[in-house]
Amino acid sequence: MARRLLTCLACVVAAAAALLLMGGLRAQSASMAAHEDPSRLGSMLRQLLDQAPQSDVSEGLLISSVQSAGLTPVAFRPRKLQFARPVLSRRQKLYSLPIIGFIALLIGGAIISAVRSRSSALGALRSAVQRREFVVRYQPIIELQTGRCVGAEALVRWRRYDGSIVPPEEFISLAEASGLIIPITDQVIDLLVAELHDVLVADRNLHISMNLSAQDIQTGRGLDYMQTQIGRAGIRSDQIWFEMTESGSVEIDAARATMMRMRDLGHLVSIDDFGTGYASLHHLHSLPLDALKIDKSFIDMIGHDTAGSKVMPYILDIAAALQLFCVAEGVQTQEQVDYLVERNVAFGQGWLFSKPLTSEGFVAFYKERKARYGPYSRTAIPGWPERKRV
Repeated sequence: MARRLLTCLACVVAAAAALLLMGGLRAQSASMAAHEDPSRLGSMLRQLLDQAPQSDVSEGLLISSVQSAGLTPVAFRPRKLQFARPVLSRRQKLYSLPIIGFIALLIGGAIISAVRSRSSALGALRSAVQRREFVVRYQPIIELQTGRCVGAEALVRWRRYDGSIVPPEEFISLAEASGLIIPITDQVIDLLVAELHDVLVADRNLHISMNLSAQDIQTGRGLDYMQTQIGRAGIRSDQIWFEMTESGSVEIDAARATMMRMRDLGHLVSIDDFGTGYASLHHLHSLPLDALKIDKSFIDMIGHDTAGSKVMPYILDIAAALQLFCVAEGVQTQEQVDYLVERNVAFGQGWLFSKPLTSEGFVAFYKERKARYGPYSRTAIPGWPERKRV
């Protein structure tokens, strides 16, 4: 890290020096115009890189370079902006050096601040993993036509030692980049099994869905850990549904292999935030899927006459053609529910029904819905008898 920082500073100083030299070098005539024949600019640059400092001027551009710390920044300036006095005095050059140093210090300070901020955040995240500061909140999933609670999505939250909650968008990307997402995923699985195994064993139609990281999709490691934990608790595989968050960093063949293992073991598999990553139309038909989760951005457009609102029917047509059922995310109004029910969308989740709950809150919500609307039978899922595994 220190070497990278010093290299950046050396580059800044070298670039500033190149600009300073440009101001004091005499213009020399050249036989080509860079603005008329850009293809020859590369030849001029290669000649400049052979020696440093070096300068030249085309009919269109004044060019200067200087080498420092193995770097060769090149400065360009339109010839028409050439100084009235083509040569800077030694005193003027010396006066300019503090300006160069000040600029270098400013940029260097910004780099150091960014490095320290990232290091501090990463250190705090490592401590959170060691202290097991992560908690799970459960957002109920509702059968839209009947109002019954069929399960919940497990959402990870970071509850710091002072009681404050850190939302996932503020730490998930750092966790994935640092590899800490692996122990975080394991902690989520441990919590899910410990908190809900009683209700899941009591009602085999109830399910919990959770996301796997790109690393777990790539290797299948998280799937193995999940199988071990639910096997010990007596939870069936078909009660754990996996949501595969779309990501360009996932190799499609690896994702397909992991999905096939999931379904062979009895898990149901859905694509989360459909339309943004590896589940392109080119690949979608070949992925072993059970469901599509419709992103909140599309649900928000229901009832509005916008170009985006016209996309929803096509998403539903794709799902029907591939024999996939749909789960709508971010449902907030009854108008949205009516629209989705009319178009045979099976399930929905959102603040219209409930915010994410603690495990105790979710169990109470589930029992209240069951008492009001009756028990849920998973045979309502399109194609469930064929998808069910023993």
